[in-house]
Amino acid sequence: MSKQVLQHLCKRKLYGDLILVIADPMVPAWFVKVLDELVKISGGRQIKVLWENDEPKRRSRLSRLVFTVISFVEKVFLRQSLNAFAPICLKKYYADSSVLKLVALDERIGDAADRNKTDVCIDFSGKTNEQGNRYNYSGNLLGVGVAGVAEFIYFFLCEKCSLSVSFNHTIVWHHYFQTMAYGIDKNIGFLSGALKQSVECIWQSEKDTRFDSADDRIARYLTLNRLKLIWNWMIWRGSRIPRELKKFIFIKKWIVVLQQKDGSLRKLSPKDGGGWADPFIVDDKYLFVEKIHPKTEKGSLEVLLLDNEGEIQRAEHVVEEPFHLSYPNVIRYDDRWLIIPESAAGKGLRLYESKRFPFDWNFVCELRSNVSFFDFTPLFFNEKWWLFTVVRSMAGAGSFDQLYLFYADDLLKKDWHPHRQNPIVTDSASARPAGNLFWKDGELFRPSQDCFMQYGGRVSLNKVLVLNETRYKEEHVEFVSPASLKINAIGVHTYSKGENTMVYDARVWCRKF
Repeated sequence: MSKQVLQHLCKRKLYGDLILVIADPMVPAWFVKVLDELVKISGGRQIKVLWENDEPKRRSRLSRLVFTVISFVEKVFLRQSLNAFAPICLKKYYADSSVLKLVALDERIGDAADRNKTDVCIDFSGKTNEQGNRYNYSGNLLGVGVAGVAEFIYFFLCEKCSLSVSFNHTIVWHHYFQTMAYGIDKNIGFLSGALKQSVECIWQSEKDTRFDSADDRIARYLTLNRLKLIWNWMIWRGSRIPRELKKFIFIKKWIVVLQQKDGSLRKLSPKDGGGWADPFIVDDKYLFVEKIHPKTEKGSLEVLLLDNEGEIQRAEHVVEEPFHLSYPNVIRYDDRWLIIPESAAGKGLRLYESKRFPFDWNFVCELRSNVSFFDFTPLFFNEKWWLFTVVRSMAGAGSFDQLYLFYADDLLKKDWHPHRQNPIVTDSASARPAGNLFWKDGELFRPSQDCFMQYGGRVSLNKVLVLNETRYKEEHVEFVSPASLKINAIGVHTYSKGENTMVYDARVWCRKF
């Protein structure tokens, strides 16, 4: 990994070993991937895994047969492998590891942790810890086979529970990671990334995990028998069938919607069958968009010149690369016009400058290399640059749910500082930026994407209450949805505010033929 990789967390100056308590040594494959990631960031510290039962629970022949049948159906008909729930024995997998140690459970784990005040103990066994010296993850996260699949679907996809952690019976972390429209394989990748990030923050960072108030969406885990879990799997899977069938006739397409000061709407879309998304309006007449190729869905950047009525007078490509570009965030920096688009597919954060605004743009440099920043959104406030972006915590993790904040005296220099509370938002309903922050009646607002039920479902407008080097706090104010705009669409995911014009993008169904 390049030395230029930005550290996203404010690291503790001193931290001890990580102690993980699990029920038995047989865990699902997705959890082993998380352990592999934690080993990479261990920084010379050890990870000790302890289990309560030396021998894993035996799975019956019926359970193995059911899992085999379900896996076959998912793979053949619904393109899901379910390999993430295959059981792996930690004793064999980490037998030769120098970082991750497998040791017998010490009943006096509290005393053992007290011997080194910097050690962190996290309990995945699902049991209530009366001693109050462990971080406890709710529910049975580490189910394998059909039980693991069914529990995952029930708790996270049906009941919409958060990944929550408690300490001394108080919630200290909750993370809404999933995007419901995706299948099991992607959602388990989102869970893996959320879990890895939560452990990293608890173990190594200076993030204050206390909450000012409980989130009313946090749901408690319930005890269900296996038949009920399987039944919930069938219900959830059945609900996805109509959406899969609809794709044979229709395709989804992004268009741009202009809302004038009088409330009137105008829809704009390219004539070649592709799409326009991620609109950014400048001076109410220059509209920068992501142009989506109709066949490959690869993105490039275009600018549309609008007249006073919102009609397109001219449309031109301005930036194109071999990889996907989107989110053409136009910035006025001193006397220069800059674009810092999303270029996560190119593994870097790229800067472009216009010598003849708005049509001629040239690549300047990579502000950051070997990083995947999604929807990078800068703000100049209180003589500092505040830089908001979503960062993917590991391969397969979500790009919707973890918002990071950096600050710098100069946007174009390398000395960016990670905010002490990173990630400042861990919620797929409000993390990912949806356009530039803006001022209204003396108050600062941050548009964000609500991707909890589906990618680009609607826009959330959040009022920024606190923004400084040590604290960030915001509160949700309102949603901008297709229903509120009164248009026939299934999603809205970017919001741009001009002087007299509001601009959105909208996702619509179009016939294939």
